[in-house]
Amino acid sequence: MTREITVTVRENSYKISFPNVGQLIDIENMKSILSKGMYSNMENARTIDSQYALNMIDMEAYFSILAPELVEDLKVKSFRDLSIVDSVELQNIYAKKLVPFIKEWRDIISKPIESDDDK
Repeated sequence: MTREITVTVRENSYKISFPNVGQLIDIENMKSILSKGMYSNMENARTIDSQYALNMIDMEAYFSILAPELVEDLKVKSFRDLSIVDSVELQNIYAKKLVPFIKEWRDIISKPIESDDDK
């Protein structure tokens, strides 16, 4: 299991570690904030635009909490200020590097909790 990865965006590299519990909660809260509470509705829309927007929300939430210096280095206030071309480049990096890493910790937290009765 990998507990830390390095993500390179243009000339900058960022070390990203498994989140602690507080960071994981912050990531989920950030998704709700960025979607203005409409995350589930956007998932149900199942359009190309809504999927793109959800990917941007997820990417911003993860990077903002786990690599906040990345936003600063992009010289934008938020990911919403990125051009579509720049955002697609960033989404490709996110999909190739961060998403598999996220899957690792999701696999860990999705396992059932064992009780003494289970043994």
